[in-house]
Amino acid sequence: MHCSSCGTNLTAQARFCSFCGRPVEPVPAARPEFVTTSTASLPPLPREDLAAAVAVRNELGERMEPEVVEAFMARIESAMTARVDAQLSQRLRGMPRARRDDSSALPLAICSLVFGIPLTAIAAGIADLPGLVACWAGIAAVNFAYGMREKLR
Repeated sequence: MHCSSCGTNLTAQARFCSFCGRPVEPVPAARPEFVTTSTASLPPLPREDLAAAVAVRNELGERMEPEVVEAFMARIESAMTARVDAQLSQRLRGMPRARRDDSSALPLAICSLVFGIPLTAIAAGIADLPGLVACWAGIAAVNFAYGMREKLR
């Protein structure tokens, strides 16, 4: 350990710097980075981890106890997160995708009727039955294409 103010080497038990007299700030223990995996069968957290945490606590004393406990709890949290992620992804794989509640079909239906009525009159007046069939075939094709687009989502 070194003094944060003057850089003097300090012993692990020092509470004040022997050179400048400033209180020694505890150095936080480095938190290890854990990689979470999403496999279905994760090994249980080894009991040796708890024994190691207790041994470190006994070796470092009460002063470093919060850091030791925090590091051990981070290890437990990481293992729990990995297990929950694995279980969640396994459950979600079998579930069907949720459909979006898209209310844009109503405006299309209304527009089809609003434009279909005058187009029917025009097509029937100009081209009789073939014009009427062509008009409604076009309207049906637009609605069918829209419905297929929604199914593919």
